[in-house]
Amino acid sequence: MERAAIRLAVAFCLAAAPGAVHAQQRMQPGLWEIEMTMQGGAVDGQRFASKKCLSAGEVAATAGSAAEIRAAMEQTSDGCTIGDVTAQGDRVSFRQTCGPVEQAAEFFYRGTTMDGRISMSMAGKPSGTIVQQGRLVGPCS
Repeated sequence: MERAAIRLAVAFCLAAAPGAVHAQQRMQPGLWEIEMTMQGGAVDGQRFASKKCLSAGEVAATAGSAAEIRAAMEQTSDGCTIGDVTAQGDRVSFRQTCGPVEQAAEFFYRGTTMDGRISMSMAGKPSGTIVQQGRLVGPCS
């Protein structure tokens, strides 16, 4: 379950699915560094870090309306159900259900930084949280 949550976190935060460009630019293209810290469960306290070069098309998935973000997420959801997507200013939130695993996420984007939380539960019981922070470290090389 933790691996699925990590995969979701990386996919959403790194905006892997292209979407329509909207007036709100929540992330800038370039080399991003994302750090995730697990809270609760068997992996409590574990940290994961990754770097990825994001093109303008890739960051566009975070720039859209709630409907555009939902559509982009559904393209990569692997049969999971996406719901309650909101996008207001620098804040994006959503819920995702994959079998017995439910996730509620909230992210804040500020152009060159981002942070967020994904709270997970399994069969209705809390099972952990992923806390994320990211920053633009420079241009892609």
